[in-house]
Amino acid sequence: MRRMTLLGCCLLLAAAGRSSAVAAARELAPAEKEKARAQLRRLADRNFKAREQATAELLRLGPAARSILEEGVKDSDAEVRRRCGLLLRLASRTDTEIALEDFMIKKDSTGLLKLPSWGRFSKSVGADDAAKRLFVDMYCNEGTMLAQLDRSPEDFATKFQEHVQTIQRNLYTPWGVANSISHPKVLALVFMASDSRLADNLQVFYALNSLFYQPSVQQGFKDNAGSRKLLVAFLESRTNPSTVSQAFYIARQLQLKEALPLALKTVKTKTTQSYTRGTAVLFIGQVGGKEHIKDLEPLLEDTTQMGAIRTGTATINAQLRDVALAAMIQMSGQNLFDYPFPFLQQYRNLRGNFQLPPYYYGFQDDAGRTAAMKKWRESQPKTEPTKEPKKKESAK
Repeated sequence: MRRMTLLGCCLLLAAAGRSSAVAAARELAPAEKEKARAQLRRLADRNFKAREQATAELLRLGPAARSILEEGVKDSDAEVRRRCGLLLRLASRTDTEIALEDFMIKKDSTGLLKLPSWGRFSKSVGADDAAKRLFVDMYCNEGTMLAQLDRSPEDFATKFQEHVQTIQRNLYTPWGVANSISHPKVLALVFMASDSRLADNLQVFYALNSLFYQPSVQQGFKDNAGSRKLLVAFLESRTNPSTVSQAFYIARQLQLKEALPLALKTVKTKTTQSYTRGTAVLFIGQVGGKEHIKDLEPLLEDTTQMGAIRTGTATINAQLRDVALAAMIQMSGQNLFDYPFPFLQQYRNLRGNFQLPPYYYGFQDDAGRTAAMKKWRESQPKTEPTKEPKKKESAK
């Protein structure tokens, strides 16, 4: 199975970098060419050991032997043609192919660690064996585009956008049935989209977003810690305000606890758009624990407007303090439906992990808001004031 994966990986990478690898090969001197042709003739020797020795000598010459091997694949002897075909493929490998094969077959990661993308990848995911396997899986699924990123990053953004949009267009059949897409492929796309040249590209972001809802992709992120780290790096790299808030919806959908530091930073940055701060607060409420309640407590005084909705004849106005209260209630283990949030009271039968926007957690008036705040404070354990130890009277 591993060997088949390797073969598929090599075929993908061959188209990406073979021409540049061949162009870089040195020319054999005339005397070396004659020796190589002599070894070529030995490939037809009746002695197996002689054939193996000749094969090893030609392999040692690497890409420089390509022209000799191309002669060999046209030889009248079937054994010469077979061995030259294998040697030609090996001689035509790129540095990336060699590095991946060495890791997958020999468990040698020396070449892998020299690949241009490895530095950025390992910074996000780590450098253990699991991270290396994840890196190889990415190359086996998106080797052509990853090689493009390594080779000419200045031209990469436009080509990558076209590539991702093509994948998005082909995601569903004309009959509306979803085509399967592998988790390693999506992960490779996420890694490439984390490049700084794509940080504010809306088309790429929304095209990738459409891939995150496939069950197999979601399960892949839940099962693999390295994948989650890479996804967080992608979310952190977003610079367009309209995508930052959407990033927290993705994090909520995938229960991405690794994004908590990003959410806490977003909440505390007052220059961030209010709606984005609200979505970050709700994310903290969904995946955070009791230890994070103290991080949101200062927001209970924040009257920043989140927006308004009408439900029936009532108008609900939400402020950041209302959203913070809802998040703190969730983290404390209490039931949101036990609090007088008008929208939730109207739909008490709602069940499951529903993803409501921030402006749904508001109140009709200050009386309802005050009642909810009072109920919250009464639910919290009373802390006894610290008593100072009595001072001993000095002996007279």
